[in-house]
Amino acid sequence: MKTKMFKLKDVFNIYKGKRLTKADMIEGDINYIGAISDDNGVREKIGQDAIFIPNCITVNYNGSVGEAFYQIKPFWASDDVNVLYLKDMELNENFALYLITIIKANKYKFSYGRKWTLDKMNDTEIPLPVNFNGDIDWNFIEEKMCQLKNKHITTKIVYKNNDLNFNTWKQFLIKDIFDCDICECEDFGNVEKGTAKFIGRTSYNNGVQGFVDSETFTKGKCITIGMVGSFSPFWQENEFVASQNILNLRNVNLNKYNSLFIISCLKKLIQGKHSYNRPIQKQKFINEIISLPVTGNQPDWKYMENYIKSLQYSDRI
Repeated sequence: MKTKMFKLKDVFNIYKGKRLTKADMIEGDINYIGAISDDNGVREKIGQDAIFIPNCITVNYNGSVGEAFYQIKPFWASDDVNVLYLKDMELNENFALYLITIIKANKYKFSYGRKWTLDKMNDTEIPLPVNFNGDIDWNFIEEKMCQLKNKHITTKIVYKNNDLNFNTWKQFLIKDIFDCDICECEDFGNVEKGTAKFIGRTSYNNGVQGFVDSETFTKGKCITIGMVGSFSPFWQENEFVASQNILNLRNVNLNKYNSLFIISCLKKLIQGKHSYNRPIQKQKFINEIISLPVTGNQPDWKYMENYIKSLQYSDRI
């Protein structure tokens, strides 16, 4: 499916919410949407009249920046929330869930100190599927979401669950089990939009920031880690274009199953050690210690693969 980048202002009419202090609220049953990350954004129930009609998407520009929800009842939105109404098509649940996923992929760009203001939101670009005329392919979106909803959930357990006996694991230096290099990079803002995956320093969407047209590719079959920003590791099956400061870890034994096992171990290793002011440095990182299950004195790649295959929904990987 071909995609094209659209500015949010070309897809939605976007409105800012209205301030209402806690002291001025009266009890009632109207949803008050605040800049929170749960409960579909409903922070309070109030007695004031709703100021927005339903069938829209709310996106926090402050607080829990980038959290988005589908609203199906009349509501009041706080001034920390922007309200998005679809322009040329009536919104429904399938469209909303698809669009929310795409919108939330932009969360990494914003924070409490860098708010997703109305102007910035209007100019934010999102990739959407298009038809032969270059228009948004709403039929594709509807069919795709229906397929996901109607797909029978099964759990095909390939292997019996293995016990994790940490006493039998061994410590390794990163450099002893992985070839570790910094990817050749491109600047996302300076490349034409296209079909190649662009891996950025984000913690969402398997690191995919967008799709570009570039000849600066990094081979797949590796784990990528952002050296600044989110520091999130992801498995990359196919070749990709990388942003600045992306590490890639390689071993001929890596595959999509055992890489997920490794990624869990890497997250534990990285968590809490790095921040905006303490980025990952390659020479220090390759001398970090990671604990892994072993066979003999080497990582047990097959055990790690089989363990992931033993988990629920592993047949969906």
